[in-house]
Amino acid sequence: MDCNFVQEQQSLVLVLRTGAIITIDANRKVEAAAEMPERILAARWSPSEENLVIVTGKFVVLLDAQFNPQKEDPIDDEDESIEASEAEVSWSADGKVPPSLRYP
Repeated sequence: MDCNFVQEQQSLVLVLRTGAIITIDANRKVEAAAEMPERILAARWSPSEENLVIVTGKFVVLLDAQFNPQKEDPIDDEDESIEASEAEVSWSADGKVPPSLRYP
């Protein structure tokens, strides 16, 4: 799903479709950092690595670098095609503009 080395944490962060967010540090210590209650359709770190956006079939969730929820917005649940589709998250280069979402 998403795999990113986060400098501040000195860890590899894996975001899995199952909802699990796993970190692996330089000493190869594996830790379950967070768990989303739903299947993850897309995930993307901001360019500054200060925020992680997670898209599920029902919500767009903004997490900080320690995986604490900062904001959660519902997705229009009348559009049932979102559940089964792939989603893409794009950040602006400065990472300050809220990310844009695209569903193929």
